[in-house]
Amino acid sequence: MSQIRIEEGFPRHRSVVENINLLGGEIKIKLLAPQDVIFPLFTGSIIRASFLHFIAENDSLLADELHRDYSIRPYSISQIKTNDKKQDKSNRSEVRIRRGEIFSFSIRLLNPQLLEKTVRIFVNNANPCFYLLNQEYNVSSFECKKLSFDLKKQGFMVKIFFNTPTYFSSLYSSHPVLFPETKYLFMNIAKNWNQFHSNCAKIPLELLKKWLEENVVINDYKMSTRRVYLGKRNPILGFKGWIVYRFLKQDNIFGWIGILCEYAKITNVGGNRTAGMGEIEVKWIENKRKNTNNSSKLNEIMQIN
Repeated sequence: MSQIRIEEGFPRHRSVVENINLLGGEIKIKLLAPQDVIFPLFTGSIIRASFLHFIAENDSLLADELHRDYSIRPYSISQIKTNDKKQDKSNRSEVRIRRGEIFSFSIRLLNPQLLEKTVRIFVNNANPCFYLLNQEYNVSSFECKKLSFDLKKQGFMVKIFFNTPTYFSSLYSSHPVLFPETKYLFMNIAKNWNQFHSNCAKIPLELLKKWLEENVVINDYKMSTRRVYLGKRNPILGFKGWIVYRFLKQDNIFGWIGILCEYAKITNVGGNRTAGMGEIEVKWIENKRKNTNNSSKLNEIMQIN
């Protein structure tokens, strides 16, 4: 299949960028600690339980919608974040928050209807609060941020930071994939897109996969493996770190890569997205400078998986 035929099978990425307000967004919630509290290092499952409880108490229909048996859940969450970065880094096993301190987390909704309904709950509730580890926390403030995307920022390479442990599933193995191979990352995001936004523009997955194989290489990376404890379950393995992808062609599908990177900020990537795994940040690299190519390291990773 030629590159021209691949291009013809894709919707125009610019039409999506022009209507990006039709996608979902993020609600950042700030809470006030009424007393000293200690949270486990990974707070994803705690935030998820609290969020679903909060929605159920305020809008039963929306709660039913979020609990519906989707193949892909229509929301994701972040970990608890504090203002004291040094404090977080000084203790590997827990997050300590002092009385009177403000801390935050984010809820990401993957379509505008769910986002609007959730925001309305906060607007109409005079004193919204969340229950975390059987303690009530008042919401001191919240803000809603919609997705935005500027084509001018999309560079020759992209550096993606995996801020929380991440893993991917494979049909060919019962073990998790602990490295962000190009096809696993971008196909995962694209499938999520098609689940919720195919009416806006449906991504031809096989064509995307072929384009990725022909036009994307891994330029550099730094990864480490972490264990995540979700409740009483056995620990889940995931990787953290960063990776640089370099693009050999800049065309319409390349524009779609930029859209998917932006979209992934509210979806999270990989498994257990709704428990805060797979949170990413994106940094575009505009200059066509050469990075160190860790091809030998990559081959070792591939052999392990």
